[in-house]
Amino acid sequence: MAGPSAAGEALRWAREALGGGQRGITAADMKSSIKKATGCEAHAGGIPRFGGTCWRVTGPSLDEIATAIGVEVYVDHLGKRLIVVTVF
Repeated sequence: MAGPSAAGEALRWAREALGGGQRGITAADMKSSIKKATGCEAHAGGIPRFGGTCWRVTGPSLDEIATAIGVEVYVDHLGKRLIVVTVF
């Protein structure tokens, strides 16, 4: 099923998802998962936006729950960079 096409509908969907008991992930949880990673695999469905490569990094969040973070790693004029794409 395709996602919403209008901003108001997208926001409503996001609010419904939060209300549905989905787990909250903070930036600190994502950092913990990446720093303590137990696995890393190519993210086959990832589409690089910055000329890098897409990966799924798995590791424990701050509350020790296995969390997968979809990232793109790339190099720019500042050096090695990372952008978080999604959380699984």
